[in-house]
Amino acid sequence: MARVSITVTGLGILNALGIGKATFWHELLKANTGIKPIRDFDTSKYVSNLGAQIDNFNAKDFMEPRFYRRLSRQSRLAVAVSIEAIKDSKLEITDLNRNRIGVVFGTAFGSTEQTDSFFVSLLDHGPQAAEPILFPDTVPNAPASHVAMYHGLQGPNSTFCQNHLSGECALAYGLTLLEQDQADVVLVGGVDELSSILYHSLDAVHALKHLHQEETLQPSQFPRGKGFIPGEGATCLVLEKADLAKKRGKKSYGALMSLTLTSGVVTQAHYEVSGRAMAEGMRAALEEAKLEVEEVGIIGLAANGIDELERAEA
Repeated sequence: MARVSITVTGLGILNALGIGKATFWHELLKANTGIKPIRDFDTSKYVSNLGAQIDNFNAKDFMEPRFYRRLSRQSRLAVAVSIEAIKDSKLEITDLNRNRIGVVFGTAFGSTEQTDSFFVSLLDHGPQAAEPILFPDTVPNAPASHVAMYHGLQGPNSTFCQNHLSGECALAYGLTLLEQDQADVVLVGGVDELSSILYHSLDAVHALKHLHQEETLQPSQFPRGKGFIPGEGATCLVLEKADLAKKRGKKSYGALMSLTLTSGVVTQAHYEVSGRAMAEGMRAALEEAKLEVEEVGIIGLAANGIDELERAEA
């Protein structure tokens, strides 16, 4: 059990189902999907043309041009979703608390579009003429840094790059910062963008699901087999010590009682399908939270079309 009680007081969501938690929830209730043909770049030479891209996102709806004009799309998404989360939590940032508010984000790939643009300019023009304005966003910790700069936060700032578990690792570390009293509030998030170079790379390593479709893919049409359909999105949670949230009269979405990360022994490009490692993680989490199996009301899983993972989850 955590030494201090941790609650979630704010939530921000930007993804292919919509911008903002209200839109996201509405689309979920209608069982809609955000997977559709990609229009932003040419996919004709790839085995797939589908992706989950965020439509109608405009940074100017969240921040001033003087701040976002030099940011990558990924950093813009991260800052925007942090604004949503802080607004939802009604957290007031002042000179008295900004050094006790941390930022921890996870990203699987970083800003692939900005990184590609920088290295192309490096190859085309040489080190002396490469685009310096593009370089800051080539490092994966750029989104978390920009979130801190936008809000003027001076607490711990970290980024995790653990592929598909980047967000979960960020959440685990955010909890640790609060438990060890290194912060009173932590913005925990995950962000990734879907760019043409990332799509090209996934196709090159045969990671994409073989599927071309001219219309939005409905859940009933989701095919089985190897490969997955990539997407983009950003999520941010405001984690706060429960006593502080109570003092400022903010209700929470719930308490975070335990978080356990486990792994199984598998070969490269495969997943542990027996469910043994997942079961061990669940047992450890229940034990730490002092909960019995009968007390569990909901189990949330993330289906992604990869047969091995879906068998393990089932």
